[in-house]
Amino acid sequence: MRIAFIALWSPTNAKYWSGTPHHSYHAIREAHPDTVLIDTPILDAVLFHAGKVSRRLGLDLLREPSVLGLYRYRVSRLLARAAPDVVVSVGASHKLCDLPETVPVVHAADALFATIVGYYQGMSGLSERSRKRGDAVQRRFLEKVASLCLTSRWAMDSAEHHYPLAHCRKKVVPLGANVHVGDAPTSGPERRKGVAAPSFLFIGGDWERKGGPLLLDAFARLRRRYPEATLHIVGRRLPIHGAGDGITVHGHLDKSDPADAARLDALFRSASFLFVPSRQEAFGLVYCEACAHGLPSIATATGGVPSILTDGRDSLLFAPEAAAEDFAAAIDALWRDEARYLGMCAAARETFLNRLSWSAWANAIREEAEALVQARNVVGDRKTAGRRVPREERQALAVDASSPTG
Repeated sequence: MRIAFIALWSPTNAKYWSGTPHHSYHAIREAHPDTVLIDTPILDAVLFHAGKVSRRLGLDLLREPSVLGLYRYRVSRLLARAAPDVVVSVGASHKLCDLPETVPVVHAADALFATIVGYYQGMSGLSERSRKRGDAVQRRFLEKVASLCLTSRWAMDSAEHHYPLAHCRKKVVPLGANVHVGDAPTSGPERRKGVAAPSFLFIGGDWERKGGPLLLDAFARLRRRYPEATLHIVGRRLPIHGAGDGITVHGHLDKSDPADAARLDALFRSASFLFVPSRQEAFGLVYCEACAHGLPSIATATGGVPSILTDGRDSLLFAPEAAAEDFAAAIDALWRDEARYLGMCAAARETFLNRLSWSAWANAIREEAEALVQARNVVGDRKTAGRRVPREERQALAVDASSPTG
């Protein structure tokens, strides 16, 4: 079986989408060496930067007809040269939507177009024209998808509500953590040894959406309980600067830069909690990264977050309407219960090893690809034998209704 891998942005640049195209491609290559990269790095780079401007004007550049035509021209030729048995797409619906249906497609994403547009406040400025075009592109692409792998139950439920998906397989497959921790993360006892006050780590580029104001309010309340408590903030374009009152602002740290990656790793290892109370979060890769480090998370149960974290096991999850004092009181109670805290650290690492590693993601995607190729071969064998395969049977072979969803 040969896999053709294509992503939203070029996997050759580890900065795109927090490193997801880069890590997912290498994970698939490791799980299945006969994988060919379908890459459009120059076109991706131009549109990535142009898109930052177009979005301010309400324009979704990636789904404009001229852009779709450019991708159709380039990708069709790359696929013809690769001659794959199956295509694995990671968020690349715009690159494949207008190509002829020649081989089955496994599509992995955090959510589909209608879900994202209806959920994120930042999408409210998208023009009605771009909304209609985006939805049309999504629908055209889904007609070609044989297996849909979304990162959360929330995203899958929304997809089934907005789009006709009876023809394809469906599976919830969380993404992996975009960090390299190794086999020796900081253990719970190491995090507590000689530490009287908790230390919090916030990582996020969109201060308001990531719950920054709520974070500061809750931390101020915790400082009254623990005067030595500290908060480390990582992110770009933050409305706060410098340090003071236990807060240190590190600015943006680039994981593709070895020095910045080392600083970020040190922050993960020295923290007591990841504290990112997002207002909207389709998935939340940072929580996967916290679990990789065996670090409990403080978060809100919004979007796809509950498919990553389990309240009371590897995290404290709060309702979106929870107040700062609710956060502070629950964190205080957990920190005072050392045995419970240590159990949460161990559970976070276990969550990563069982569900949130890139190897777990790649194995699940490979299994989907193998099932589609096997079903396609069965249909081909029956056609060769002179038996007409009814459409209903072809769909049953592809969907494999006996397999559980999720």
